[in-house]
Amino acid sequence: MGKILAFLLTFVLVASLVDLVQVSAADTTFKAVYTVKQLKKAMKAKASTTIVFRTETYNDITIPSVKAAKNKNIYIVAPHSNVTNKAKFKTINVKGVSSYTEAVSGNTITWDNSYDDDLIIEKGKSVKKLTIKNWYGQDPNYIIREGAKIKSLSIVAYNGVKSEMDKKTKTLSIANYGEYDEEGYLDAEYKLDGNGRIVNKKITTMVNDTGETSVYLYKYDKNGNRTEVTCTEPEYSYRSDVYEYDSDNNLLNWEIH
Repeated sequence: MGKILAFLLTFVLVASLVDLVQVSAADTTFKAVYTVKQLKKAMKAKASTTIVFRTETYNDITIPSVKAAKNKNIYIVAPHSNVTNKAKFKTINVKGVSSYTEAVSGNTITWDNSYDDDLIIEKGKSVKKLTIKNWYGQDPNYIIREGAKIKSLSIVAYNGVKSEMDKKTKTLSIANYGEYDEEGYLDAEYKLDGNGRIVNKKITTMVNDTGETSVYLYKYDKNGNRTEVTCTEPEYSYRSDVYEYDSDNNLLNWEIH
């Protein structure tokens, strides 16, 4: 009875994390864990290849470096925690966090949560590929610290429209990703710098085959904090958003000019 109950609890966990993994009763490669101690053990285990780490704690969490983790896929569900990852995994899927800091180089990350969660690439570290899912048109909310880099970026809109970054031109175009007043649609084009930061954005609104384009320009400080966004668009001749931060990179002030 105990084994049946344990399996049912695992099944419910997986079912609640829509499309995470396919699990059968005899699947010994899947491991659900709820504490860092359990996570570390699963990272070392030869049998487990897919780990779901789920916690409701409000504590800060650090995922330790474990060599064997490089062959494992991990799904992270920690909606109330600030998570720092120091381990190299086969793949990482972040389903929900308060914030997430990548403190190691070479990982492939899927960011499956909403735009109001912070993804931070620590100073000097690099992400092999970042895929942002369930995108609704807002600017991707990631911060690239000094010397850090996102080598490849992909965006999947909420309606399934997908775009990959052109590595030569450092541009990413998303056509027809959303409706506008039920009569038209929206196109977006991002221009990235060599580190993966957004430096230019164009949003085109198409209505009855007539397009209007808004252009946004971005500036950053040496720590990767966004300091200014200027906008030229049909509705407003010019707008500038200016941001100030303290020495710990916390936002102090935001002004609109």
